[in-house]
Amino acid sequence: MRASLIVVAWNGLAYLPACLDSIVRELGPDDELIVVDNHSQDATADYVSEHYPEARVIRLPRNRGYAGGANCGLKYARGRYYFLFNQDIILGPGWLESMVAALERPGVGIVGGKLLGLDGLVQHAGGIIHWPRAIPDHFDHLRMDAGQWDVPADVGYVTGAAWGFSATTLDSVGELDEGFWPGYYEEVDFCYRVTDCGLRVRYVPSATAVHEESGSFGKHSRYYFESFHRNRLRFVLKRNSPAEFLTDFVPAERAWLQSGLGTEGLSVMSRAYKRWLLRLPAFYASAKADTSSSDFHAVAQALGDLHAIVMAARWAGQGDTAWKNS
Repeated sequence: MRASLIVVAWNGLAYLPACLDSIVRELGPDDELIVVDNHSQDATADYVSEHYPEARVIRLPRNRGYAGGANCGLKYARGRYYFLFNQDIILGPGWLESMVAALERPGVGIVGGKLLGLDGLVQHAGGIIHWPRAIPDHFDHLRMDAGQWDVPADVGYVTGAAWGFSATTLDSVGELDEGFWPGYYEEVDFCYRVTDCGLRVRYVPSATAVHEESGSFGKHSRYYFESFHRNRLRFVLKRNSPAEFLTDFVPAERAWLQSGLGTEGLSVMSRAYKRWLLRLPAFYASAKADTSSSDFHAVAQALGDLHAIVMAARWAGQGDTAWKNS
């Protein structure tokens, strides 16, 4: 079998008809469609089973987040190439052929295409992570598409809204990290791990899709920001050594906090730091088992200090400025 196309769905009835119609149009005789339902409450799985008989529907007993849903779909996939989608994606003509052709190039481990919003503005033309705070950036984000990003290129990462990789890549790197629950940064982490293996992350502009961004999480909602920053911290802690975390990340993060976040931003960051203070022992015991006790305590102290800055600002009433995410 050539390609397995996997949609991770959650309460997606408003988005799935357009998404699945566009995917079905791309399917060849040697491709398969898999829909993983993350324990939806809106009859998503029943709808897909009734209206898309070509789809294999996997019903999860609980919401395992994007990475967990994707991993479940990948376990059932039979293709040489795997493609993962959010439920609010609409593929353009020829998307699958462009992506397969790119994956067949030597040294390419992951591919992602050009994403446009419903307004025609560019959402994604490849991405880069800005260190030391690990802030993601999509090239030409929210600019009109005038062909300025129509040249294929190697990039830092591609968005998990619509991307692909080979079975060989998955065998080399391992599955997506389900610790990035419920979503955000799992695709960034995966792309970095692929690059660590010496493979390339490739932007393919001929594979164009429309994306109604954050159809599951709600763009700019409190839930979105809490998920984003909680997983940003996980990504930083996972990629950085304790020394890098203390000397690079912490000063930059402290400066950002002191620039003024607004009431909502302070609340979000308070919860993010507190959550990681509670989870840090288990994380270091598994992900960084070789870390010394002194390094662990230094990282924990730094997180505590960041949390203290936030709490001091909240008590001082420094919450009258607009929320700034980056």
